[in-house]
Amino acid sequence: MKLFIIRHCQTTGNASFKLQGAKTPGQLTERGRLQLAALKRFFSHEKIQAVYSSPLQRAQLTARGLSSKRPIVLPELIEIDFGDLEGATHEETKADQPDLFNDIFDNPKKRFPNGESLQDVQDRLQPLVKKLQSQDGNPTVVIVGHNILNRVLLATLLDLPLEHCRMFKLKNASIAEIDANPHHRRLYLLHNGFASIGKDKDGKKK
Repeated sequence: MKLFIIRHCQTTGNASFKLQGAKTPGQLTERGRLQLAALKRFFSHEKIQAVYSSPLQRAQLTARGLSSKRPIVLPELIEIDFGDLEGATHEETKADQPDLFNDIFDNPKKRFPNGESLQDVQDRLQPLVKKLQSQDGNPTVVIVGHNILNRVLLATLLDLPLEHCRMFKLKNASIAEIDANPHHRRLYLLHNGFASIGKDKDGKKK
């Protein structure tokens, strides 16, 4: 299987550096819509058999815009639940609990306060992973998800320990291309280039 794993395009929450987990729908920004246009051009030459999307609005908006295929919404693709930290800025989280994210990635069973752990996310993804790995032929499939969700999915498909999730840098509109065959486990592409669309040389939005 030719599998593309996409992180949704930029939202107002991303632009404000806020934690957006399982409880935040998310609206695309102008920059996010430019990223989506770039994704659509990228996939215009691919013969996509299926598009799977997180149920969250920010992912569905991205999934609907990159292909003519109607997205199939899967609840297991929802972003990790940040619990009490939902909606907090990265700066606020770092000031209040400076070691939390390191602890989460070092200890996959550790949960965000009143939220989920990396292990929780992997557990709910396992049936989907088995389905993807058992596909016959060589279909092209797209999954539109989220930052941590996609990291866990990549680690699982590549048979890597969850502690290695941090090695994947997945910006908005990032594309990972992977062979989902469990006998191959190849990562062909990890592209973050569309994340910079809408920025000038000083990093400001055009």
